[in-house]
Amino acid sequence: MSWGGSAQAARDSLRLNKIQLGNRPKMFKKEWSYFKAKSNYIEASGGTEQYKKLNNFQKKLIRAQIRKEQSADRKQMITLMAIIVAIFIVSLLKLEYFSDSKINERKGIILEKKRIEQGEKQYIEYLVSGDNWIDDDKWDAAIILYKKALIIYPDSYDAKYRLALAYGYKCERMKFDCDLGKTLVNKLLLDNPIHKKELMKLDSIFSVNMSKPVILGE
Repeated sequence: MSWGGSAQAARDSLRLNKIQLGNRPKMFKKEWSYFKAKSNYIEASGGTEQYKKLNNFQKKLIRAQIRKEQSADRKQMITLMAIIVAIFIVSLLKLEYFSDSKINERKGIILEKKRIEQGEKQYIEYLVSGDNWIDDDKWDAAIILYKKALIIYPDSYDAKYRLALAYGYKCERMKFDCDLGKTLVNKLLLDNPIHKKELMKLDSIFSVNMSKPVILGE
């Protein structure tokens, strides 16, 4: 077989394959839609497709409606953004408020602790200074300091007992303020029965010296 005969046989084979492929059923259908069906119907009935033209007024109405819808969408978006921003701001303010409250609470605790520490320090200094005045027979000065200690801790038994003791020395040596000392000791006996023994000794000083006259030079 010559080369020309082989080429002719190849062309005939390709033509036959093309014909066979053309006769095969298609695997994919064309897209079918309402507009396609309508077009086919009009074409089958022998009519032509007619589209209604809009006049200028109708176009304006459509444009106005579109603008109205767009404006409504913008308003909704702005409202939504405003709500989100408001929630964010309120959240920040609450966070700041609670943070400030915590800071102020912490500051208050620290200040109160310092105040208590300073008060305790001052209270001890008043007691120590009062005891020193007692040793120097300066009972009035001791009484003043013990009273200052009681301003810091009004329920302190130690300060009240020292005050009664200062009154006892003054009553015994000078016969002054015996009634004040006895009144204080009686109250201490009621409030502190566990200290009855030492308080009764102090009370006896007032009981003895309240009835004694003052002897100059004694």
